[in-house]
Amino acid sequence: MSSSAASESISAVRRRSEGGYTLVALLAMMTVVALFAMAAAPSVQQQALRDREQEAIYRGEQVAEAIKQWGPVAQTEYSGASEPQCAGPVSPP
Repeated sequence: MSSSAASESISAVRRRSEGGYTLVALLAMMTVVALFAMAAAPSVQQQALRDREQEAIYRGEQVAEAIKQWGPVAQTEYSGASEPQCAGPVSPP
């Protein structure tokens, strides 16, 4: 075996073994990113909850404002209306 062929086979072995180190480094990097994501998840969930609460408060205020505006109209238009009369119990057919 010539020296150039031996050096080529040694460099091929080195390249194959270096691929394993790259995979380990990639897995370590993914683990670190996953740990950061897990640490940030509670604050993201808390912010989403706060956003939903703010939306519910806003909608509740809108409903309250609509009720305030409807109140005088309902008192003037429906104040003289009588209760609907019921004909009594209905027997099944």
